[in-house]
Formats: sequence, C-alpha cells, structure tokens
Amino acid sequence: MEMKKSSALYQLRWVTRILAVVILALVLIGMMLSSQYHIERSVYINASEKNLSSYIGDLESWGEWVYLQDGTVFKQPSSTKEGASDRRLLIENTDSEDGLLEVSLMEADKVEFSVVPKVGVLPISNRISWSREGQGVRVVWVVEGELNAGLMSSYIALFANDIAGSNLETSLVRLKNRF
Repeated sequence: MEMKKSSALYQLRWVTRILAVVILALVLIGMMLSSQYHIERSVYINASEKNLSSYIGDLESWGEWVYLQDGTVFKQPSSTKEGASDRRLLIENTDSEDGLLEVSLMEADKVEFSVVPKVGVLPISNRISWSREGQGVRVVWVVEGELNAGLMSSYIALFANDIAGSNLETSLVRLKNRF
C-alpha cells in the first residue's frame, strides 16, 4: 500500500525552506552592511556669531535647547576635582542609569563632545559648528558613531538618520527660537 503525500505537510515543508533562505539572506546582508552611521543637520539663525558662540559655550544653557526624550534632563555633576565638572553634564534618565555628556573641544566656532546616553552604551561623537552666513549664522550638528547591537546593528544604522535626525532637528529649532 502506497502512502499519499499530505498536501499540508508538503506546503509546510516548502514554506519553512523559503523562510530559512530569507532569514539566511537577511543575516548575510546584515553582516555586509556597516554598523557605522553619520547624521548631519543644519539651521540658519539670525544672530551674531559672538552671541551664538557664548550661548552654546555655556553648558548650563544646554538644558534649554538640547532635546532629550522621555523626561530625561541634564544635571550639573558635583565636582570631585576643582574644575572637573565644567565640561561635563550628567544625563539623568528616568528609566535607567544616568549617562554623561563630555566636551572634548570648545572653540569660538565649534564644540566637540561625546555622549554616553546610559551605562553600557558606546560613546556617540557629536560636533556642533557654526559660521557666518549672510546676516546670520549657519549652525551644523554632526553625529557619528557605531552601533553595538549584534546582528541588528547594521539595520539600525540604516535608520539612524531618521531616528536621531529628528532629535537634532528639534534641538536646532529650539536653539533658533532662543534668538
């Protein structure tokens, strides 16, 4: 007596094979994509370069214009060494351990800083630069980094521009509204 192949089992076998090939292709493509990202936004502000420079150079003002999500706020760290906290801001998270923003370079036309949003996250390099343009100032914010989220890093990096870009845009609009 010959057994007839079950139509449902036959279809299930083909579906699982196709699904396995698709998953394998996604993993292989993900391994070839870069987990690094580059985000850049700019805004034109009708202000003097000197006023803008002194405002951005004052880290205490950053809580007024830098957008942080979900009730997260900047807090001035208590200094353990004299002058150690004047180039750092704590990022006080409501749902996890606090992060840190640390300025590495502050000049008349740019600020470079790194952000560790919370413990265990790789530092995110940021650069805000500004230059005279017409009667105002062009402010450019660049964020660069590398994600460390396993196989998903490269796919997340593809969308980092959209995800973090809106936060930069919000911050730059808030900065513009200060002038």
